[in-house]
Amino acid sequence: MRTLVTGLGLTVLLLLSACGHDDAIGPDVGASCASNSECTQRCLGVTDPGDYPGGFCTLACATDADCTNGSICMRKSGGVCLLPCTITSNCSDLGAGWRCKNSESNVGGGERQVCLGD
Repeated sequence: MRTLVTGLGLTVLLLLSACGHDDAIGPDVGASCASNSECTQRCLGVTDPGDYPGGFCTLACATDADCTNGSICMRKSGGVCLLPCTITSNCSDLGAGWRCKNSESNVGGGERQVCLGD
């Protein structure tokens, strides 16, 4: 019985993680934007949408603890919170032009996968 419950819990967790970020998107991190006034702190991609198509609300960070909504601290744009992913479909809630890419972490070096523009 315990194995069945553990397996069921793992299945639910995997299904939830495959759904994307719609519960994480907000004015702190992840919402589309056209200006800083639409975000808690900062809107990226307004003048150069390359990595942030449609604009992207984010927070400045030095560590993951500075981030909200399940986001992680990445070295891009001077240290900003971005949404983690494992496959491109995890980024679909952000809109067209987003995919899962490796990028340099702001925490301990190395790379992590996050949603970025094509």
